[in-house]
Amino acid sequence: MKNHTFNACYVKTIVDTAESLGVSRTKLLNLASLSEQELLLAKTRIDEHRVRLVLEYAVILSGNPYFGIDVGRAVQPGTYSALGYTLMSSKSLEEAIEINCQYGQLVSDIGHVELTKNKNTASMIWHPGNSATALLRPLQEAIITGWWTFSQWIIGNKAKLTSVHFCHPKPHDVSVYEKVFDAPVYFSQKYAALSFDTHYLQKSLTQRDEDLHLLMLQKTKQMLNDLPQSLSYKDRIDLYISSSISQGPTTLEDAADKLSISIRSLRHYLKK
Repeated sequence: MKNHTFNACYVKTIVDTAESLGVSRTKLLNLASLSEQELLLAKTRIDEHRVRLVLEYAVILSGNPYFGIDVGRAVQPGTYSALGYTLMSSKSLEEAIEINCQYGQLVSDIGHVELTKNKNTASMIWHPGNSATALLRPLQEAIITGWWTFSQWIIGNKAKLTSVHFCHPKPHDVSVYEKVFDAPVYFSQKYAALSFDTHYLQKSLTQRDEDLHLLMLQKTKQMLNDLPQSLSYKDRIDLYISSSISQGPTTLEDAADKLSISIRSLRHYLKK
């Protein structure tokens, strides 16, 4: 089974958002077996398991069941690495969405993105890779709200949605969704999506820049071609050791627990 990964820039936005809500950054990173160094390396890929842990613990520690929406509202171009600047400098919203469909794996290779359109309505759809992912509410909220936040910013005016779709079951209180999206919101759907009038597709973007776009598109393509796997155990061990130096002595048992590997495996890698 494929080991899905996320770009470190996106995971950093999740951690930054949790910290802004009062969550201890150090505690959250420790619980998810992450290091600050990993988040600072733009080309680092972080495995799905640890991203799930970050999201789940962020919800628990913040006491905010709508944490994913807060993540989505905090996105900036850098959240999406080079892809974000490629989208920002596109000519139109349609071009930006089509590029996201083609190169969205740079941010995460979970599921895939699709643009559908008919005479009056266009939809930007995220198809989850499996049922377990579909039920991960914070991730869906972060993805869909992030698209909406970013789209509003690059269009430069107050756009209007016709509907919003989520795969997860309907929460008890939907007022947060109504406030953020100002459109009908549907739950327990087969995919997650934003739907809007097709005329927005031809909207010229406020940050369009042909030279910057060509440069960042080339960088996005190169990064996708060079897409690495998640960090090897050796890399993770090296990062853990370097990040732990400033925190004082640690035991082999603690290190193995944080790295989610057995003590025997850790001993083996340390001998290499």
